[in-house]
Amino acid sequence: MHSETLPIRDVECGNPPACRMSAVRRKIVKERGSEPNELEESVAQALFDLEATNAELKSDLRDLYISGAEEVDVSASRKALLIRVPFRLLKPFHKIQQRLVRELEKKFSGKDVVLVGVRRILPPARHARQSARPRSRTLTAVHDAWLGDLVYPTEISGKRIRYRVDGSKVLKVILDPVDRANIEYKVESFAGVYKKLTGQDVAFEFAPSEKADQADCENFSSGSVDFSGGNLTFSTHPQGGAAWGSYIPGRHTDSNFGQLTITTSGLYSDSEQVYAAGFLEGYLTAQEIRDNWHNMHTYFVEVMNASVQEPMRWIEKQDSWLRGECSQQASRPAADTAEARFWSATCLAVRQFDGLKHGYWAANGGPGPGKYGPMSDWDFLFLESNADLYDIIDWMDPSQRPSWSEGASSDPHEDEAGQKGMGRRHRRDSLATTGKCSALIKLAPDLSEIYFGHSTAMLRIYKHYNFNLTELRPAADRMSFSSYPGELFSDDDFYLLSSGLVMLQTTNKIFNDELFELLSPSTVLSWQRIRAANWLASSGEEWAAHLARHNSGTYNNQYMVVDLARFKAGQVLMPGLLVVVEQIPGLVESADETDILAGGHWASYNVPFFPRVTCPALATCCHAAPAPAGGPRVTHWLSYETSPRAKIFRRDQANVHSVRSMAGLMRSNNWQHDPLSDGHPLCAVCGRGDLIPDGPLSRGCYDTKVTSASHARKMEAFAVNGPTEGHDLPPFDWREFKGQGLPHAGMPQRFQHRFEAMAVGSMQELEERCLHATAAM
Repeated sequence: MHSETLPIRDVECGNPPACRMSAVRRKIVKERGSEPNELEESVAQALFDLEATNAELKSDLRDLYISGAEEVDVSASRKALLIRVPFRLLKPFHKIQQRLVRELEKKFSGKDVVLVGVRRILPPARHARQSARPRSRTLTAVHDAWLGDLVYPTEISGKRIRYRVDGSKVLKVILDPVDRANIEYKVESFAGVYKKLTGQDVAFEFAPSEKADQADCENFSSGSVDFSGGNLTFSTHPQGGAAWGSYIPGRHTDSNFGQLTITTSGLYSDSEQVYAAGFLEGYLTAQEIRDNWHNMHTYFVEVMNASVQEPMRWIEKQDSWLRGECSQQASRPAADTAEARFWSATCLAVRQFDGLKHGYWAANGGPGPGKYGPMSDWDFLFLESNADLYDIIDWMDPSQRPSWSEGASSDPHEDEAGQKGMGRRHRRDSLATTGKCSALIKLAPDLSEIYFGHSTAMLRIYKHYNFNLTELRPAADRMSFSSYPGELFSDDDFYLLSSGLVMLQTTNKIFNDELFELLSPSTVLSWQRIRAANWLASSGEEWAAHLARHNSGTYNNQYMVVDLARFKAGQVLMPGLLVVVEQIPGLVESADETDILAGGHWASYNVPFFPRVTCPALATCCHAAPAPAGGPRVTHWLSYETSPRAKIFRRDQANVHSVRSMAGLMRSNNWQHDPLSDGHPLCAVCGRGDLIPDGPLSRGCYDTKVTSASHARKMEAFAVNGPTEGHDLPPFDWREFKGQGLPHAGMPQRFQHRFEAMAVGSMQELEERCLHATAAM
């Protein structure tokens, strides 16, 4: 070992900057003493910083250094960072590789980091007197060794050569499925780096796992429902009938997202199809529905300390009014107007809701205690309408909201709404917790791709609906979306629609008391209008028009609707590609914001964009009015331009050039070190209210979904559930949570999960494997 290769340790130095630079340069030693380039110096700097600041890696990194680094273009929108390691240091690097790669991928956001050993290929002996070269220095051996380096610590279980139609060959490498969740997202980068190193094509696949399949099949349920004597009956046969589908709970998946697929038969009427779909969902997900109701109801009543009886009477009045309108709609002659189609779609959503209730009751043995627990009509209304209910509670119970309307007291401890004891920190946290969602739409600089990301809250099911509605003839007969047990819409929202629309949403809180006076139960709730718009709309403009019909003014959101029919990779963006829609009581505003997206991105973070929405929602135009009682330091959190997440998105969106890098940004939280977070753990893209030092809250971003235009066209996304671990944040554990005592039925004690593909195809493959396994028994 040469002494000049060792990093400087704790020595006295008269010139600290020079010593620091020298120490950093000791983390890279290139062959023949050549100078490192800018990228290599940045990698060396990152290693030096990790050695200085990361307690887990410090001792292991002390004697380690690299030989080089380069950026590899894997595809038009994906890059990898290839780091070359001295062969003799490969084992010490392997010891910490998983932790080290995770940290480096945070520092080099958007790049997949891979490590390979420096190996030398020797030519074959040219004459008899020349000694034979070691086998480890042959071209074949070195290429095989690089394969092992790329996928470490995953084991390679087999290799095959396959020939294409044109005669070219490709190496197929079979990987152990045990680590699939850890490395599946990187196999494209592995292939790109191997091509760079060897000039050869390689395809990575995962071997089937009998053990994993057995575990999945034990927790996988499927079935169908059909009408018999006017009533629906459930059968474990997975095909046929009015509706059929399958389900695996989140507690048995890598991502902690359950997955549900339901398909209906076009041989039945639209009303029968949606009722059967709801019934099957209620039957298959009964346990999770009860868990979700228990968690939500306890949160409202015990944690929020909200009185729900009077708000729920408003919801019951709305339900009664809506069913009356549906009865009148059914008695009218069929019409093909936009208004008539809106009512047809809305009433089908209500019919599906009825099926959901009856399916649960069938699985439970009735509405009473039964197998899973009592669930009345009232309980189902509460669960389905909980998003709309927040605004009803804010209206009827002023103690649930900070009141900044004209005339409100400037005293931070009391105002006219009767809020006593709401001091500065409470007001400050009420601003930070006005929303839990973050969304980002990122356009690749070369216009080759669009990436989508969304983060929000938990007990999750990702749902795939495939309707064959012959009477409504919807623009979107298939929809895939993140959701919750017992809810027939996303609630986040995050939708992929077969019409080619992608819809994301974040919620905007109403701070203006006067707007609540516009609420009326003779309107259509947000979740009902969303379902109708999703079925009917073939463009963002149509979607906005349907949402504006009979606006309830409850669950007020910013919706982003991307029309993939207007996106052609590499071509100028077409008008109408991105339509943004915002709702408050009495107003739905929408506009084509494709020009802003053309600048690189559109971000959403629980703050309204349109002035006609912003000023009424905040009781006054926040840029011109005196600061509310929370103080000027935090009122910028309500500004679309100066909100902490606005600044973070503007800074970090440039690093997104793949689905993986989008996932990294949407899970990011570096609140302790990022000045843009204002020292608050909720002021990050993926907030963690449980980490507030002087009063943990059960609020924040507790899941993430990501996709791209190319994946969305195939109705595919990637999702993970649970609070982020961000930049060295501790995993969330219910046993260590010091905040409000919250029920968490159906949730794991500790959240440490991984992204997982959400696709109908993956569920169909699992169903086929399970059916095959059952038949073989």
